[in-house]
Amino acid sequence: MLSKLEIFSESCALMDQRGIVVRNELCLHTRHQASDCLRCSSVCPTGAIRFDNGLVFTAGECSGCGACTTVCPSGALSGKLPSNAEVRQAVKRHIALSGAVAFACETWLDEHPAERDRVVALQCIARLDESVLADAVLGGAAQVAILDGACAQCPQGKLRRLAQHTADTVNNLLGHWQYKSAIAISHEVPTELRALPPAQDQTAGVSRRGFFSFLRSRGAGLASTALPGMLSVALGRREDNPNANRLVSGQTKMEPERHRHLVDALRKLATTPLPKEFASKLWAELSITPDCIGCAACAEACPSGALAAVTCDALWGIFHESSRCTHCGLCVNICPRKCIQMDSTVMLDLLLKQQPRLLAGKDRKEVENLSEPMASRVARMFEGVVHW
Repeated sequence: MLSKLEIFSESCALMDQRGIVVRNELCLHTRHQASDCLRCSSVCPTGAIRFDNGLVFTAGECSGCGACTTVCPSGALSGKLPSNAEVRQAVKRHIALSGAVAFACETWLDEHPAERDRVVALQCIARLDESVLADAVLGGAAQVAILDGACAQCPQGKLRRLAQHTADTVNNLLGHWQYKSAIAISHEVPTELRALPPAQDQTAGVSRRGFFSFLRSRGAGLASTALPGMLSVALGRREDNPNANRLVSGQTKMEPERHRHLVDALRKLATTPLPKEFASKLWAELSITPDCIGCAACAEACPSGALAAVTCDALWGIFHESSRCTHCGLCVNICPRKCIQMDSTVMLDLLLKQQPRLLAGKDRKEVENLSEPMASRVARMFEGVVHW
């Protein structure tokens, strides 16, 4: 029979949503029913994610791999236990000690417990996104190893392909600044990696499994501090990001943290990238054909604020800031005239310097007439002779 503490810790395991933070208001399907984004459900190995008037996440079916957080373009899904901030902190400690870093999943660490202090532990290597890997290289890591030794026997081993794709994307990206390809999928821990000394705060950056082991060891006294935060997450009571903008419609515009972190890191580099094309789903360039009627539905729905409708004097325009664009495709999905075209190939040197670029411009009165009531529009056309 389970003790009260064991029952409590198991309940917490359910409430933590398997290490996934869900913000349904940021999901593209919640923002507009026309969205065709299925990235998270397509990559989920257990079928824990589906869509029914928004994102439906079934924590009991989730394995905690975090692959959905890597592919989500809007920030609706993010990881915790550990969070990206905790992972980055662990990476910094390894680089400062050894000049290199390795990532491993909990399954691999169960088989190699002696290596736990030499690697950064994750529930699954698919949890790694571009911002974390780029941070490691830009932070001075001469070698970044992603250990895949457990993938062959793992039920979700197919996610290795996602980790490989992420590593290849970052190697290609940083190659534009002439960084060597430092990130590699590997079976072995780099020999230069040394074991980290114990951190003062043993809860920072630990895995989900490690957290609950820690919870059991500390006893019920921790419950009074851990439980309120877990309930807040489980019930969706989270404060908005201070950098987010809320529209009149109530929708939040927020560039995902990992996306913003990556762009900020690249902008801080002393050199400029080689003027070559870079193709990925990290960013996109948009164009709008003359068929645009000026409804601004694209700007209203854009989750990251990359698109904006601006009125100045007698002119109206749609502007695009490609560095904020997450390639989500929602603008393409909802455009009533299908006049938005998306290109996944960008010029990095222009993207990082770019101010918002004008995509479409119209006479202000022409656009304002779109929202004019039908009765007054017809009356104006017939110079007021029609009575309603």
